[in-house]
This record gives sequence, C-alpha cells and structure tokens, in this order.
Amino acid sequence: MYMRRLTLENFRSFRGRHTFEFLPGLNCIVGDNNCGKSSLFEATTYLMGIGRSDDTLTCNAGDGAMRVEADLAGDDLAQVLDDDKYKKLRDFVFDSEGTPTLRVERSPVQRSVTQSGKNVPLDGKKLPVWNPNSSQFENPTGIDALIRGLIDFEPVWADTVPGDVADFGTTKILGKIIDAQVKGFQDTDAWLSFREAHERAFISGDESLAGLMGAIAEQIAAVVCGQYGHAQVRFSFAPPDAATLIKGGQLFVDDGAGETSLTMKGTGMQRAFALALIQVLAQVSRGRAESGTPLILLIDEPETWLHPRAQLQLGEALATIAKTNQLFLITHSPYLLRHYDAARHRLMVFTGTGVEAKASIEDEMGLRRAGRPSWGEINYRAFGVASDEFFDELYPLLEDYAVAGGIHVGDLLTNQGLPKWKTRIWGGKAHELTRPEYVRHSIHHPGTENAPHTPQDLADAIADLLSVLNRLGHQPEVPESDEASWASANAR
Repeated sequence: MYMRRLTLENFRSFRGRHTFEFLPGLNCIVGDNNCGKSSLFEATTYLMGIGRSDDTLTCNAGDGAMRVEADLAGDDLAQVLDDDKYKKLRDFVFDSEGTPTLRVERSPVQRSVTQSGKNVPLDGKKLPVWNPNSSQFENPTGIDALIRGLIDFEPVWADTVPGDVADFGTTKILGKIIDAQVKGFQDTDAWLSFREAHERAFISGDESLAGLMGAIAEQIAAVVCGQYGHAQVRFSFAPPDAATLIKGGQLFVDDGAGETSLTMKGTGMQRAFALALIQVLAQVSRGRAESGTPLILLIDEPETWLHPRAQLQLGEALATIAKTNQLFLITHSPYLLRHYDAARHRLMVFTGTGVEAKASIEDEMGLRRAGRPSWGEINYRAFGVASDEFFDELYPLLEDYAVAGGIHVGDLLTNQGLPKWKTRIWGGKAHELTRPEYVRHSIHHPGTENAPHTPQDLADAIADLLSVLNRLGHQPEVPESDEASWASANAR
C-alpha cells in the first residue's frame, strides 16, 4: 500500500487546488528554497494527525478553506480490510485505475454530513473517508487511529531533535526497530528467568516486596475497617511487559570523546543516527512492523552535515529501501540522486516561490545510461544547472541520428528547425553554425579567434538539443518497470 495521490487546497503557499501523483518507490522532490517542497510533508503529517494543526498551515493569500486529501492505494488494501479490525472501512474502498483505493481528507472547516441516517459533525479533529456509495466524505470510525493503523508515516525532518532519534517508544524509529525484536525476546529463557525472579522478588514469599508490604497493608485495612467497614488490602507488583521496560531505555554512544547518551551529542551525530536508524529499520523488518503495516518514509534534506561520500552511501541505501517501501526525499544534493532509476522513481521539480510555487515531473532521466542519469543530467534536470558534461552527453546522440540518416549533424539540426546562429572562424574560413554546433566547437576548440560561449549560451544549446531529441522521438533506454515486483514484495 502506498500514497498514490495528494491534493492540497489553500495549504501554505499553494493557493487553490494542486494535485500531486506519486509512485510506490522513491519520489525525489527538488527545487529552490521556499518553493513549497516541505509543504508536501507538512500536508501529509497534518492529514494523518501527526503534525501541526494550527492556522499557520492555511494559505493567507488564498480564497476558500484549507483542505488536504490523499488516495491510499494498493492491491494489498483489500486483504488488509479482510481483518475484522477494519470492517468499518470495507464499504469505503473503491476501484481507481484498477487498484483498490481508500480516499481520506482533513480540513478545519466546521461542517456536517448525513451518515447512516444521522447528522454527523466533521472538523479538523476527525479524518473523514470518501464513501463511494453516498459520494461524500464521512467519518465511519469516530477516531483517526483505525486509518493510521493501515499505513505508517515516518517523517525525518531536517531539524530532527534528539528526542525523536533516541526515543525508545514504539511510535519512534528506534522503538520500531526494538519492537520488531521484543516479541521474540519474550519467548527466550532470559525473559522467562526474569519473570520467575520478579515473582520471587516482588510477589511471592515473605521476603518479596509484596510480603514486606504485608504489615503496611494490614495497617491500612485496620484503619479502613474502623472507619468505613470491613475491607481487605493487598499490594500487587505485577511484572511489566518487555515493551514497557524497553521504553525507558537509553542509547549511549562513544565517538572517541567518551560514552554519553545520544541526546547529549551534537547535531551532526544525532542527524547521522536518525538516517542510520532508518536504514537499519528497513534491514531488520523490511520496513514493516510485525502487523504488516506498510511504512512510508518522509526524509527532509538528509545531506545536511553529511560528507559527499556518506551522501552517496545513503543514496544507495535509500534506493534499496524504496524497492519495498514508498519513500519521499527532499534534497538539494546530486549525490543523493545518483541512484535514480527511471523505472521505479519519480523526480518532481518545484519552481517559483510563495503563491507562484508549482511542481513539474521529470520523467526522461537517464538519456544515455538505461535509467541511471549522470551527475550532469541530474544537475540540469533537478537543479537547473547547465554543464559542459551534460552537453557532451547530448551532442553524440544527435551525431548518432545524423550518421544513421547519412547527413552531417549540422544539417540534421537545421532540418529539425534550428537556425544558423553565429559565425565561427577556423582554418581561415567563416562557418555559419547552429547554436549547439557553435557551443560544441567553443568547448573543445576554444582558440582565440572566436568569442567564447556564455553560460546562457550553454543552457540554450542544451535546451536546443533536448527539443530536437524530443522531436526525433528519442526515449531513454530504461529497464522494464518493476512495480509488479514491488507490489509482490509488499503482499501481506
């Protein structure tokens, strides 16, 4: 199961209605600062009731109410709802594009709907679900917990704090890792021995804590009997379950400066641990709790504090995690996009700021490397940075087309509508060239007779080459999508 679609209405900088489509694997989100990237994460956490719910989420410049809507989809959704725990949601699953889908929304707007003959109020405190039969959002459960039990969203923000990293609670990343081991631990001889020792120390026998408290219990009973009537009193110290004991644990780290709690380490160490725990979580339980709850990871700018070499390693790990889990990655680093795979990943480029923010999808990455883009292409597609390296990847593609057609590459370019752009001198002769030809010569034969190309010339020449490749119908040689295998790996 994964989040296929997210719709924002008047949320943060997104005025009006904006819909984003996602893939079940890795969804990379890039763009300038203040262009709305983090708003997708905030909208998701707000929707699932694990983020802010105050008025700062509303687009101040927008007209109308703030609302967030999402489609949770997957073939395994129907199997999940076979569990009687989710029987209240069965009638709310509908077919969308051939896949079972559950649609949910959250909005602070005070309203009401007629549901099963009753008038039911809806507001931002409840998570309504789309009813395909009545064509309206309803609240069939009364609480959000049932919906949240279907899918687990785990955000890791750029400003992750120590408590979020080192918390042993079962809703935190480290707690999830430990929880995957707890159930097996409770069957071990060590745990059984602990229970027996607890029985002796706290419950049974005159020397147990309960036995030693017997006199106090009798005194309390005597007072109660004298004032209120007959009563018997007994202290009980029942053994705690393993999860309760573990929740009070701490993680200690010795990085050469002495062993201290992780909460006492610096920001860089805390950040590194947050990212390491995500990778371990995927390795330990394939990103799932024993209940089979799918995990969706939301990772915000993980490159912060990381050396480029560490970023490359993390990027590889995230691509591996995304084979069986949906993962959203906000990044400014080309190193983290090095393992982009066009068959399973999506690159969303955000542009503009404030109410002008918008997103476009780049789906042609990997023009020469079977779905794996070069750094030159990554920097151009994702970050708008033109480079000689990317130009030199594109130009030979046009040369291949020219050779196949038995013509010169310059003739191919003019045949495809590019005009002669500038005169270049070599060999004592003047040559009228298209812009890509001029830039090609300028890169590899700069000389002194001709004006060098400018950064804008390079960017325009790359745009020219891409437009010609598009007209020629050039497609990246991407491997066959493994979405079917992803679904199989996520089957319950």
